[in-house]
Amino acid sequence: MAHALSISTAQPSKKTSKIPEVLCVLATLFQALPPVLLLWLSHTAYADPRGLSQGTEDLLTNLLMITSSLTSLSLGCVGIYLILRRSHRSVLSWLFILLGWVGIFAGLVYGQALLGFWVWI
Repeated sequence: MAHALSISTAQPSKKTSKIPEVLCVLATLFQALPPVLLLWLSHTAYADPRGLSQGTEDLLTNLLMITSSLTSLSLGCVGIYLILRRSHRSVLSWLFILLGWVGIFAGLVYGQALLGFWVWI
């Protein structure tokens, strides 16, 4: 019975989730995808034999810009929120917050470009 009442000296395991850091890194890495897709779209639409009609090109451009903007903003904001919600913050946390801001800024740029595209059409 004495062993059941003894105090354990084992350290509790610290299981911290890496999801916030992964989201902030994905927010930054995602920024390579929209320019590549826009480049592909422009090459397809303006090839010598026109690959896409004007209406299809406009629709795909709108969908790409909306999706890019929302995805960048979501990844950046959720990643930063989850990092700031933690009780312990380190220098590395601030680095990931900076990476999340890249996603937020890019999402705002994509949104502004979309608004400019709508005004231009």
